[in-house]
Amino acid sequence: MLLFLCIIFQFVSQSLASIVLTDPICGFVASTNVETIYPEWSCNPNQTTVTNSCDWEGIKCNHIGDISELMLVSHSLSGTISAEMGELFAITRISIRDSKLDGIIPSTLGNLVALQKLFLNNNDLSGPIPSALGSLTALQTLELNNNYLSGPIFSTLGSLLALQDLNLFNNRLSGSIPSALWNLTALQTLYLYDNYLSGSIPSAVGGLTALEILYLFNNRLSGSIPSALGNLVALPYLGLNDNYLSGPIPSTVESLTALHILYLYGNYLSGPIPSALGCLTALQYIELNSNNLSGPIPSALGSLAALLSLDLDTNHLSGPIPSALGSLTALQYIFLYNNNLSGPIPSALGSLTALQTLQLNSNRLEATIPATLGSLSKLVHLFVRDNMLSGQIPTIIGDLTDLQEMNVSSNELLGKHAVI
Repeated sequence: MLLFLCIIFQFVSQSLASIVLTDPICGFVASTNVETIYPEWSCNPNQTTVTNSCDWEGIKCNHIGDISELMLVSHSLSGTISAEMGELFAITRISIRDSKLDGIIPSTLGNLVALQKLFLNNNDLSGPIPSALGSLTALQTLELNNNYLSGPIFSTLGSLLALQDLNLFNNRLSGSIPSALWNLTALQTLYLYDNYLSGSIPSAVGGLTALEILYLFNNRLSGSIPSALGNLVALPYLGLNDNYLSGPIPSTVESLTALHILYLYGNYLSGPIPSALGCLTALQYIELNSNNLSGPIPSALGSLAALLSLDLDTNHLSGPIPSALGSLTALQYIFLYNNNLSGPIPSALGSLTALQTLQLNSNRLEATIPATLGSLSKLVHLFVRDNMLSGQIPTIIGDLTDLQEMNVSSNELLGKHAVI
């Protein structure tokens, strides 16, 4: 009888151990060091008690005991993502970020048809983004940013019609942005910056009318900025800087009335600054520097009462600095250097009491430095060197207690040329 009970006990123990070992999550345990961080994560067949993975730290299960969420954030977690993860068929959320996972993203993750959110950002993952992820038609959020992923963005991602957030920035992705991506009309955020993407921005981008953030900067994109961008009327944040874009800034930007940030710097844009920018009264940051823009600075920019920073340096702008800029009382930074601006420094700039930096150097400005600049009590940096300014440096500027840097050299000023 005792022998019979021992045989039964051994059979049950082996069966239970087999259940543990065949749980798909055990593949992840075997391929990472998760067990050293969370000791309850054990699939050891020799353990005296069989633990339920639903009780493990970072795991949630549904009402029938299937894993529905996996959420791990640990700077100490390392290893690879096992192919067995693709057998967690009931899972709706995977969040394994801010860790040290390396290796590839297994294509078996394309089997997780219930998955709604996938966060693998801030790891050391490499290799391609699996085209099989295009099968995850329930997916709403895909964050693979801050890894070492390479290769193209596959057109299969254009099948993710429920996708709202696509974050692939700071990887090594190359090739063009697939046209199928512009079919994702539910997208609210599209972060593709800091990659090696090339090709043009097609007019189809205008179909993404739910977009709130479009950041494509620091890639190798070329061609013109499509006029259809003006369809994105809900867009607060637009960053296309540090690419190879050329041609004019389309006048259709006047429709982007929700825009807070406009970053177009570091391209080859030409033509005038559209006066239509003056209609975008929510704008806080305009950065158009380091392009080939020409013509005057539109007086209409004086309507942008919320503007905090105006950066137009290193272009071919000409004509006077508009006195209307003196209406921008929230303005903290003005960068107009390295242009062909002429005429006097407007005394109206003395009304910019929040101003911290004024850089007007390397232009053709003339006449005297207005004494009204002495009212800029928060001014920290004042650069007007390399112009044709004359007369005396107003003594009141010496009373600006926050002023740390000032350079008025290479002008025709009388007296001591101050360089702080």
